[in-house]
Amino acid sequence: MRYAVVYSSVTGNTRTVAEAIHRIMPVGTDLYPVQKAPDPADVDFLALGFWVHRAKPDPRMLRYMEKLRGKRVGIFGTLAAYPDSEHARQVIAAACDCLAGNTIVGSFLCQGRLAPKRMEQRMQNGSANGNHPMTPERRARLLEAANHPNAEDFAMAQAVFSGFLQKA
Repeated sequence: MRYAVVYSSVTGNTRTVAEAIHRIMPVGTDLYPVQKAPDPADVDFLALGFWVHRAKPDPRMLRYMEKLRGKRVGIFGTLAAYPDSEHARQVIAAACDCLAGNTIVGSFLCQGRLAPKRMEQRMQNGSANGNHPMTPERRARLLEAANHPNAEDFAMAQAVFSGFLQKA
């Protein structure tokens, strides 16, 4: 079986989670940024990592996901929201919808820090579109996200993907 870890990252959050997952994958597994992702025909199992953009995987990863058919896939991502939130559930559902026609063996999400400029904007103004005003709860969540991903997140991602490999 041929394996690959493919990720999309802007701030480095998803890249570091991808690297942690890559360390527990079978020998010979390649690690790719999505811009250099392999032809899906050349891989049997894909670990796909993305950052969250408007409650779904980022645009680059979405374009790659749309090319996949008949693959075994484990998905992972980073987001500023809590990984057990309703928002996170919507993200996983959107990713799974995009991967229709594939076998999704599971998912993993963890918090990730926002880019410094975006963090500053959010702390001052809430969201750009005004849908998410800054509240004390939102401020606390964003500040907590600044501490992630961390060693605990990496260990959890590795444990989760170790389980996925048994299903692959």
